[in-house]
Amino acid sequence: MSATGTFVPLSRAQAKATARRMFLDSDGAWNITQIQRYLERRGVKVSWSTVRRWADPQWEEIERKRAREAQRARWRRLHGVKPHAYRSIDPAAKLQRLFELRRVGLSAEDAARVLRLDFGDEITRFQVMNAEKTGRYPTQRPRGPRRKAVAS
Repeated sequence: MSATGTFVPLSRAQAKATARRMFLDSDGAWNITQIQRYLERRGVKVSWSTVRRWADPQWEEIERKRAREAQRARWRRLHGVKPHAYRSIDPAAKLQRLFELRRVGLSAEDAARVLRLDFGDEITRFQVMNAEKTGRYPTQRPRGPRRKAVAS
């Protein structure tokens, strides 16, 4: 019997789990290129960027955000929404847009969705309602859902 032996090809799910394990558990002993070559020997031929996305959770999140923004850009182009230089738009103009949306009868949730598409701001319906009361456009991104205190 030869020392090289034959490997059973990995499924894509197994390859993803293997890549993640090799990258995270090896303390830098395996780089992405080495993992890619290993997976090729095991019958899974994927690109370097795919292996990077599988192996590195931080990179996977960055790629998700990039893909989401690309999807939004495609939607805006398809529906004729003019692109804006999001960060350069004056908050007063954004507030004016919010008031116009509410004036035509959109709910706070729908107005928040439109503002997300128009300006790229991740605001919630609660921030829309608060902006109406205070007359100030929200400047910071919403925090995640409030966590309930766990009784110990």
